[in-house]
Amino acid sequence: MKGLGGRIMMPSASTRAASVYGRSSWASDAEPEHVLNMDTCVSGIAFHPKKERLLAAAGANGEIFVWDLALATDNLVADSGLKTFGGHSEPITALRWITATPNSRTFLILTAGLDGRLIMWANNASKTTPNRSTVTPSKQMTIVQTTTSVLKNSWSDGLISASVMGVTSVNTSVSSCLFGTDTGGIGRCRFSDFKDLRAVVIDSAVTLNYEQHNGPVTGIARSHFSDQCFATVSSDGKLKLFRNADMSPIVETAPFEGEKFTCCDWSPFRPYVIIVGTSNGNLLFFDFYAKRQRTKPAKMVKIFEGAEILSVQFNNRE
Repeated sequence: MKGLGGRIMMPSASTRAASVYGRSSWASDAEPEHVLNMDTCVSGIAFHPKKERLLAAAGANGEIFVWDLALATDNLVADSGLKTFGGHSEPITALRWITATPNSRTFLILTAGLDGRLIMWANNASKTTPNRSTVTPSKQMTIVQTTTSVLKNSWSDGLISASVMGVTSVNTSVSSCLFGTDTGGIGRCRFSDFKDLRAVVIDSAVTLNYEQHNGPVTGIARSHFSDQCFATVSSDGKLKLFRNADMSPIVETAPFEGEKFTCCDWSPFRPYVIIVGTSNGNLLFFDFYAKRQRTKPAKMVKIFEGAEILSVQFNNRE
């Protein structure tokens, strides 16, 4: 779990970070095992799928960081540096570890930015400092909006017309990724469609097919138990569940009063449980196995007072 002001905070190992969010014994004032200070606000975090102590983070300034939490000291093992050629020109909004091809054993980092680009980052073998390597852009996908997207503004009777979109959230499978935009749109693209950094923008156009939110999409999470299901959340205070082949959601919660949803993750252990972070610092647990609770959370935990939760993720290994 991430805190504000350039800090990442994770619960101690004794509380089992991957499962603590689903337990009634969660203590919101538990001391973190690690506090990782940065010179920029943190806009996204992701644990490595295979190496559970390897953590990547994105900064609002476009920088990428990788830590090895198994190391007692000097645990920053890779970074991108500032103003990297081919990097994002606007703040990074999300990142994930991916394998670009199904049989690959090499993991890349995929980021989304407000500049409307998805970028794959590779680890450069050359060392910038002892025990630290450089993360550099490899390929990109630019999200091109070919027609003006018109959204109904849920907090007024007016309409918002947006002709420029920024990718606000991304989640991946082995061969493709889903993305949400600041216009509420939801789309999908294949990793094989990614182009060289110097490619013509229109060559990587993506269609937004899924029913959109009435506000920016702030989180997307895939089911760990079915490749065909994913969830989205938005500042409109709604959680939607989709099947890949269905453009309309199969489940949609009612707006949660007084809350904007800021992030989400799908439990790797309980197939019907999704956690959602909110603008008021609350962590909501939705359990879709219990049909009576589909429109409201089964549990709510206060994490921060007066601060929003910007990123939340289960640790799949611990």
